[in-house]
Amino acid sequence: MATARWASRLVAACLLATLSGCIAPYDSNTDFHTGEAARKRIFNLPRVKEDQVPASATDYRLFDGGTFGGSITYWTFTCASLEDCYRAVEMMGGPKRDEFQPWQATKYGVDMDGPGYYFKDFKQEFWPIRQIKNGVMVETVYGNHEGLQLNVIDLDRKMVFHHYESGGFPDGPPKAP
Repeated sequence: MATARWASRLVAACLLATLSGCIAPYDSNTDFHTGEAARKRIFNLPRVKEDQVPASATDYRLFDGGTFGGSITYWTFTCASLEDCYRAVEMMGGPKRDEFQPWQATKYGVDMDGPGYYFKDFKQEFWPIRQIKNGVMVETVYGNHEGLQLNVIDLDRKMVFHHYESGGFPDGPPKAP
């Protein structure tokens, strides 16, 4: 009997807290990191071989969000040379150079719009993937939209783009630019 009263009080307290606005709304911008903070988070991933990533890989930017059911990760960085870009992608768990295909815009809004596809309040402009004119890419969709991995190298800017999602993703088209 005491447990039932405790549970009903807890439910009432949670409902009251939610309705009164005591729980802060989610701000997607808090999941955006740059520089050393981004690099450390990226290199903390199990598939990344930090000691083999070329030192010329710099200007790291990372959005590491997600939900209880999966992850949503976007990162970019630049390199001094294209060789370093290809090497960095491979050492970060991505495809080998011979697996890349010529760049083409993908049909998925989650790839083309970056975190802004999900989070309308996302203010950072670190995902200039639409500006690519000369690039290469590998896009892999797992199952029936259960997961996605995109690796792109902008050959002109020597910029690497990486997008990974697990736990399912929507197959909606990109927003109009």
